[in-house]
Amino acid sequence: MLVVPPILLSEYDTKINFSDLSFLVSASTEDDLNKWSSIGYISTIFSNYNALLSVWRKRNEMINELLPAIKKHWGKPLSFQMLQDIIGSGNMSLLSDLTERALHMTDDILIEVSRFLTGFSDVAKIKVNKRVLKKFGNILKIELPSHSDCPKAVELLKRVVEVDYLLLAQLQGRKEEDLRERYRAIYT
Repeated sequence: MLVVPPILLSEYDTKINFSDLSFLVSASTEDDLNKWSSIGYISTIFSNYNALLSVWRKRNEMINELLPAIKKHWGKPLSFQMLQDIIGSGNMSLLSDLTERALHMTDDILIEVSRFLTGFSDVAKIKVNKRVLKKFGNILKIELPSHSDCPKAVELLKRVVEVDYLLLAQLQGRKEEDLRERYRAIYT
């Protein structure tokens, strides 16, 4: 919880005019099972992104408030009891929760936005009127790097290493099962 520094963030939430995506709505009554043609699904990704920014902002505020108390101990090994004495049990619980939520949500949203970038162009090819394409040009096709092209980029699309839930349960005073549910993947 202390290894992750405050993160620089945009001051603004993302705002999308979803009516601009009305071309995705099918004129027929047939069900379209592609999630990238669902304005509601796309909307939830952006909503979750804005929620993630709020979690990071709250965590940044908290870590910045705690830094003066922690600063004199920086780089020194701290036992659980020492850290508890320095910042308090409640702050440890809240900061660990905000950190885990921020890390898990960041990974989940990064992975889903990457899938969106690659999948949405395929849907747009089908849904965008051919006359519009002739007038304005082609649809951009996004391809993510492969492991052989850029191994580090592929590593970014993996979820964060799972926390020791037993230890976290002790730290936060919650049940291990509840924490596993709290930090489970947003998207499957």
